[in-house]
Amino acid sequence: MKYIVSGLCLLMLVGCGSSPIIAVDSTETRNFNRPPVGAVETKQIGDVILVKGSQSFREAVEILEETSFNKKPGESSMLTCALSVIPDKAFKKGIYETVDVNADCFGPVQFRRTLADGSTNWNCPGNPLIVGDICKDYDGKIFLAIVASRVYLEQDFEKIKFVKSVLEEQENFVQEIIYSGRSGDKLKFVYREFTDSITKPTYFQEFEFDSATGFIHFKGAKLEIVEASNEKLTYKVVDSFK
Repeated sequence: MKYIVSGLCLLMLVGCGSSPIIAVDSTETRNFNRPPVGAVETKQIGDVILVKGSQSFREAVEILEETSFNKKPGESSMLTCALSVIPDKAFKKGIYETVDVNADCFGPVQFRRTLADGSTNWNCPGNPLIVGDICKDYDGKIFLAIVASRVYLEQDFEKIKFVKSVLEEQENFVQEIIYSGRSGDKLKFVYREFTDSITKPTYFQEFEFDSATGFIHFKGAKLEIVEASNEKLTYKVVDSFK
């Protein structure tokens, strides 16, 4: 009997019909190669003086901790369950379009039937895992879309984060050099590489060059020094990264 009740509750919660999510490809690709060879530039301390590479990324949702939809804090019931989405990251899948709702959707994500606090009982057993999508409408409301039904987030908003994330299956590699100033005859720089993030470098290295040499050689790049102080650098790009 309990399995019949449980099945009926899920059917009432999820509903039936076709999904209103229209698939879109929102991939953005950024190509970097600046300044061009032959250009003479002046940059301030802390500025990127040379960058080259390519990154493909897309909007995504990150579920930082298991997050319950369909329940307010402290709410419980014998017959209705929260839908607890398990921690994961999902890329933008498409646009949810109905007469009354327009939203950006990310998925697929997996969820399970639990109580509001994530615990389980005979009616909300936690398994099996079910698949849906997390959507954010244009008013900022967040819901779990299962086929044609919407189950809204009423708590734990801080556990859901919307970001731009690099597509790992694409070729992503960006190199850059930052000017860090001058100390005596030494010109200081920071080299950074980005692969799996658009904001956090995967690798960085500090290095110096003697200003008397007149050139900077690093990772195949070659820059001619025109003028350098602790505040700014004027230089000519002879070659970019190889």
